[in-house]
Amino acid sequence: MGVPHGTIHGPMADDARANTLRNLGKRRFFPAGTILDTDRLRSDWEPSCRVMEEMEGNMKTTRNIFRTAAIAPLAVLLIATVSKARATEIIPSIGLTRSVDSEDTKSSVGLAIRGSAIPSVLAIELKGQYRKQDRFDGQLTEKMWPITASAWLTPLRVIYAGGGVGWYHTTLDYNAPSSLQDQTTQKFGVHLGGGVRVPIAPAIALDMNGRYVWLQNQETAIVPREFNPDFWDMSLGLGLHF
Repeated sequence: MGVPHGTIHGPMADDARANTLRNLGKRRFFPAGTILDTDRLRSDWEPSCRVMEEMEGNMKTTRNIFRTAAIAPLAVLLIATVSKARATEIIPSIGLTRSVDSEDTKSSVGLAIRGSAIPSVLAIELKGQYRKQDRFDGQLTEKMWPITASAWLTPLRVIYAGGGVGWYHTTLDYNAPSSLQDQTTQKFGVHLGGGVRVPIAPAIALDMNGRYVWLQNQETAIVPREFNPDFWDMSLGLGLHF
C-alpha cells in the first residue's frame, strides 16, 4: 500500500511527535506573544497585583499624613494658648480603662498640661497617655499611646466638661504561639467627657476625669479580622500649679 501524501515516517516523525508532547506539557494552547497567551497574561497580571497593593499602602500612608497634618496646627495653637495662660498646671495621673467590647478593666498612666484660656469659661489641655488591652482571649494585646487635645468648659470652679480630638498610635502584639508580626497603626479619634477638680492646697488639686473615645474599627490578621477599639477611660490626677 502506498504512503499517504504528507505523512512523515522515521526519525523525523518521532521528533515531531516529541515536540508536540513537550508543547502540550507546557500548556501553551495559544501562540506566544498574542493576547490569548496564558503565560503572558500571568506575567502581566502579577505586576498589576503588586502595583495595586503598593497603591493601597500609599493611600493609607497619605490618609495618616493628612490626619496628622490636621491635628498638628491645633496642637501648636493649644500649646501657645497654654503657655500664655495665667493659670497653668501639670497633671500626672493614673487610671482605669476598658474597651466597649471587653469586660476586662486595665490600668493606664498619663501626663497632661492644662491652662485657662478664658478665666471661668474655657480651659485647654494637652495629654499623653499609655494604655493596653487584651483581646480575643489573650490572642493579641492592644498597646496604645494616645496624644489628645481637649477644650473644657469651666463655668463652675470645680466642674468641667467638653471634648476634643486625638492621635492614637496603636500596636497589636500577637501573643504566642502565634508567629504573626506585630502590627502598628495610627488613627484619628474624638472624645467627650468631663471631670471634677478638688483643691487640697494653694497650688495643688485632685483632678478626676472621665471620657469616652470613638475610633475607626481596627483591622487584625486573625479572625474576625477587625474589632471595635472604642473605650472608656477614668483617671485620677494631681494638678500642680505653676
